[in-house]
Amino acid sequence: MMSKMLALHAISKQATKPVFQQTIIKRFLKKEVQQRYAQDENIPVHLKRGFSDKALLFLTAALTAVGVVSGMYTLIGMAFSSKK
Repeated sequence: MMSKMLALHAISKQATKPVFQQTIIKRFLKKEVQQRYAQDENIPVHLKRGFSDKALLFLTAALTAVGVVSGMYTLIGMAFSSKK
């Protein structure tokens, strides 16, 4: 019984250690990101992370354009539809 408890204790210690280390690493990464955003580089905030931000901005603009064109096509189709 005691050996099972010791084994369980050892497993629980090993399981919680990486989680604690990951939180510390995330805190340091958060500080680095905050410092990068605080620098004045004459770049808009929504583009400071580089290519991924530019790709998301392009994707958003493209999907918006597709939605507007699709909506206009639907409205024009409804306005000029032939009446039966």
